[in-house]
Amino acid sequence: MATVSTACFIEGLHGKIGNKMVFRTMRGKTFVSHAPRKTKKIQSEAQRQTRHTFKEASAWARHILTDPERKAYYKQRAEALKLPNAYTAAVTDFMRKPT
Repeated sequence: MATVSTACFIEGLHGKIGNKMVFRTMRGKTFVSHAPRKTKKIQSEAQRQTRHTFKEASAWARHILTDPERKAYYKQRAEALKLPNAYTAAVTDFMRKPT
């Protein structure tokens, strides 16, 4: 990956040019790299199932958090589990197997 340091015409540039180059700006520096190529990965059945479960968990969490009491519960749960927010706590609760 190339780093551009003093070229004023490239400063702050970001995005993809054709299928060859990508410009990224991170921490005030502009980086140029090859454009990423998409690979055709074949998903396993377990990966498909996990993605489906996560989709269900996300929908469930959005629905649950419309209730103020449940939202307050998951907000407390997020603080206890050191998670960023109530949504993440609800998704985590859905994804974990019951004990």
